[in-house]
Amino acid sequence: MEFTEFKSESPVWTYFLRCKEREKARCNTCQDILACKGGSTSGLRSHLKIKHKINLPTVGPSTSSSQAVVKVSHQQDIRSLLSSSTSTEQVVAELTACDRLTFNQLATSKRIREALQSQGHKIPKKPGDIRDLVLSHHALKKEEVKEELSKRREKGERFSLTLDEYTSLSDKRYASINLHAQDSSYFSLGMVPIRGSLPAEKAVELVSERLESFGISLSSDIVAATTDGAKVMVKFGRLIPSLHQLCFSHGYHLAVCDFLYKPQVPQHPDTSEDEEETSDDEAEEAEQGKEICGTIKK
Repeated sequence: MEFTEFKSESPVWTYFLRCKEREKARCNTCQDILACKGGSTSGLRSHLKIKHKINLPTVGPSTSSSQAVVKVSHQQDIRSLLSSSTSTEQVVAELTACDRLTFNQLATSKRIREALQSQGHKIPKKPGDIRDLVLSHHALKKEEVKEELSKRREKGERFSLTLDEYTSLSDKRYASINLHAQDSSYFSLGMVPIRGSLPAEKAVELVSERLESFGISLSSDIVAATTDGAKVMVKFGRLIPSLHQLCFSHGYHLAVCDFLYKPQVPQHPDTSEDEEETSDDEAEEAEQGKEICGTIKK
């Protein structure tokens, strides 16, 4: 993406360069890339206010009739730009990912199709063709993320990752992998399907393959990984070359549940030695506690 200066009366563009073709803006201070669809600067103003403590004045409505006419005309230009510049692939992808519409609903719903066609979008009539549009947009976005990560790597930046397992309502399992940069920005690397069991060795392989698909090396680009305290993740942390941090929130949750909901078994004076021995599960929990303490000390 090529970013150039954008001449505008808005003071926002003093702090950003603009890529008109992809409706992106790059901050001159921290080099973050933000969306500015249709020329909107609300996200850019929020970025300056929150991250750089720069609070730009909001341009109020004009009192002159001539300026008011210009303002109305400008709003019409923005609407026409939004409808023409947003690709059909992006619209369909957002409807499926954000609004949870299925490919079949988009292919068969008459009202949805008419609404999209009124904005100039030609929607395929077959669910498989709609799926191809979504995958095409996914490939485009993935290349944009890879390009951004490549630029950061060239500057010597390294990353951390968070990993968690997710089970859908249809009982399908996925691994959610997020990459975190040094400036607190993060990149979702998607949901990786988990088929069958997931031992620690397989988890390392799964994470490594997904990172490599984005041009990131688990051994040289990742400095730390955060997971929950499951036994498989504890072993995962021992296998990877980077630092491993068990999630504090998950540990607190387990402790609260253990205190509130675990049945309290009274101890009797005549309890035999066999009954006093620690069970296998308790031994595993104790070992996990040692792992957490060891990680914190590191």
